[in-house]
Amino acid sequence: MTLYPTVIAFSFFLASDMSFSLGISRILPTLILPLLIARGVRMDGPMMTGGPTGWLVFGGYLGMAAMMLYAGRRYYWTTLRCALTFGESDASERYAIWACRGLILCVIGLMVMMVAWMNLPWPFALLTVLLVYLMFTVLSRMIAESGLFFLQPGWLPVAVVIGLLGREAVGVDAILVMGMISALLVIDPRTSVMPFMVTGLKLCEKSDIQPRKIGRIVPLVFILSIAVAVPLVIWSNYQHGLPTQNDWKGQVRIPAMPFEAGQNASETLSANDQLAASDARTTMGRMAGLWEWHPDKGGFMLWTFVGLALVVGVSVLRLRLTWWPLHPIIFLVWSGSPIAWFSASFLIGWMIRTAVQRIGGEPAYRKTRILMVGCIAGDLVGGLVFLTHGIIYNAITHLPPEGYSIFP
Repeated sequence: MTLYPTVIAFSFFLASDMSFSLGISRILPTLILPLLIARGVRMDGPMMTGGPTGWLVFGGYLGMAAMMLYAGRRYYWTTLRCALTFGESDASERYAIWACRGLILCVIGLMVMMVAWMNLPWPFALLTVLLVYLMFTVLSRMIAESGLFFLQPGWLPVAVVIGLLGREAVGVDAILVMGMISALLVIDPRTSVMPFMVTGLKLCEKSDIQPRKIGRIVPLVFILSIAVAVPLVIWSNYQHGLPTQNDWKGQVRIPAMPFEAGQNASETLSANDQLAASDARTTMGRMAGLWEWHPDKGGFMLWTFVGLALVVGVSVLRLRLTWWPLHPIIFLVWSGSPIAWFSASFLIGWMIRTAVQRIGGEPAYRKTRILMVGCIAGDLVGGLVFLTHGIIYNAITHLPPEGYSIFP
């Protein structure tokens, strides 16, 4: 158990059910998973091809998206209708209608790129784009509501499509292409543009700045950032090489995953005498996999439904019962490594907050908030001291300094 002072202090400011759920998000599966495994239930599975754990979290993401759509159904429907019919409504702002049109154009543009440049069948391109948007939308909601600053989804679009249709219907080429897209875009989105945008919009809202005003500036800032960052990163990689401290992102694990998934699919289909039939399928023939049964179909449907039901059920209970202690975020984060590092700190922060409120009431809570702000500031300044020392040490000795991290 590693404790992070900033996380302990940060959880003090969260809603009680949120910090408690994040705190026990590793305890709960530790109690449940051994019971399932002891009864012969396989809970593992490669990230690219899927397994019960990833499908369970994917179902949770579907459940959270369903609750978001239900909560804003009238607004979203009015905005979509006005965007498609070029009408206007008092229920939707003009900037939201234009943003919806931009979203539609982006979906179409991404699909065209995948079909024209990557030879991906258009249904798979549509599924991939929608799954990517689903992931980032739910991630953004989680960050906006919980303030989590380090997240991993725990599932990939390619694994969902394989679980839904089966390897034989998807085909080796499509698995390889969707695996590459998943590896590039969503395999580890610990820092992503869309959650940053949501946070920025919230800050603007608190400062009484309308989204339509910053909407004109953000695209220019984004384009300028890409124009600077991409050449700089390419130059740095070729000039100084890739970082070697972490084999997850750099040269070893992630780059190999799409090819391993494609090779695994090819070998499995060949062993079952299905490879030739898979290659001969047309686009509509591949989509027929929706109604066909394959070895992973039952597990995919079961675990997706369980994840969806857990999130929707807990969300409804949280809305209806004031005393309900759990937040549905527990079923969205429990499988990722970030919460494995942070959960103990969130739990301790929840314990401190609960004790302060029970013993000293609201006055004590307000005073303790100042202490927690100082705890965060002290942790960050401590990191700055080590950072400054490392720069000076490297400048004098030309040797790499000892590593120091505030977060993992």
